[in-house]
Amino acid sequence: MRNDTYCKRLKVWMGIICLIICASCSSREEQIKLLKQTQIHIPLEQMEKLPSPIQKDTSMNDAELYFLAYEDSTSCNTCKLSHIGNWNSVMNKVNTRAKVALLFIISPKEAELEEVKQFYYSKRVPFPIYIDAKGALETTNPLLCNTLFHYLLIDNKGKVLYLGDPTQSATSEEMLLRTIDYWSEHYKNKR
Repeated sequence: MRNDTYCKRLKVWMGIICLIICASCSSREEQIKLLKQTQIHIPLEQMEKLPSPIQKDTSMNDAELYFLAYEDSTSCNTCKLSHIGNWNSVMNKVNTRAKVALLFIISPKEAELEEVKQFYYSKRVPFPIYIDAKGALETTNPLLCNTLFHYLLIDNKGKVLYLGDPTQSATSEEMLLRTIDYWSEHYKNKR
């Protein structure tokens, strides 16, 4: 008798857990769909640009696409900066296919701002980063509050073409390159 009650409760709880998981999955899918329909605006004019200490700054006006890599104040910004060199090989491959500007944006806590700047300059990274001290990116694009949406390839109109961090796996990098190839083949000359 006791086992029957236990089994019934277990089934009820398992059902509730399944419903929660399904609801969160559909919510994530809905958010991704909404993100793809949203125009992303990047308010660089409201951010501080830290130029690369080892490479001449190239014009963003020449870019055909933009890759947004965003770290908000909830993440360890110096941890992310310590892996910023991983972007070199990705951007080298990407730029053989199209002119893509990397927009590496960090929104550190006020107390960490100077530490982040010093850490960046000590790493001698070959591209600039942007400091979003006022949270302008998330204010302008509320969907970017979701950490799933912190790595995006967008076109010059702000349309999201790819979602994911290509530095995390070869599969993710390959998917990014395929997306750029598809864009180049179908949209590049139709802008």
